[in-house]
Amino acid sequence: MEKKHFWKRTNRGFVVSMALLAIVLVYVIVGQLMLIPDHSAIQKLTDKYREMIEETSMLTESQITALKKSGALEAEGKRLKNELSEYFVKDSAYIDEAVSILLKNIQQQTNGYERITKRSKGRRTDKSNIIDQNIAKTEVTYLYKSSGEYMDYSTEKMEQANDVKQELYIEMSCKKDGGEWKIYRVSMAMLDSLSSTQNDDSSSVDIRIG
Repeated sequence: MEKKHFWKRTNRGFVVSMALLAIVLVYVIVGQLMLIPDHSAIQKLTDKYREMIEETSMLTESQITALKKSGALEAEGKRLKNELSEYFVKDSAYIDEAVSILLKNIQQQTNGYERITKRSKGRRTDKSNIIDQNIAKTEVTYLYKSSGEYMDYSTEKMEQANDVKQELYIEMSCKKDGGEWKIYRVSMAMLDSLSSTQNDDSSSVDIRIG
């Protein structure tokens, strides 16, 4: 009996489907590899804003004293805006909102509502970058262990918190400006207050924009 040729003995539809699937997989992999530099650039932007949140939410005693002086907070706001403008889309309408989040961190301390004295290095627990050509949306979450004092409003006294979990969540949109990724808008920055992490309730500092 004459043996059939391999191609005749094989389900041609199956082979064609597998070939097409392989082409699609290669296309997807190549596309993701091409986006690696974009993901890296966007991550640097979220890292910069995270660093600024960390810095403004854990001030030294001398920094707090200096920022209580007349006009000091306004001057600090200008300084923060100038620093942040390097990473924002030029002439952005949303940079003031991002600065206000940082200033609120400072006011928590100058007004005597919270004082973080010790905090571990942040551990990233979640990250998401969605890139669509020249725009992107990124979300990132960091977890810390922090110590310090917070205002207990039931007693109107400062209470101690030691090595409690503190979570920072940032959501922002980015845009290519002159071929370079820049922050377009900080949509949300949510940092747990020491009181919420200590008592495991929902009274975190939640700043939502828009």
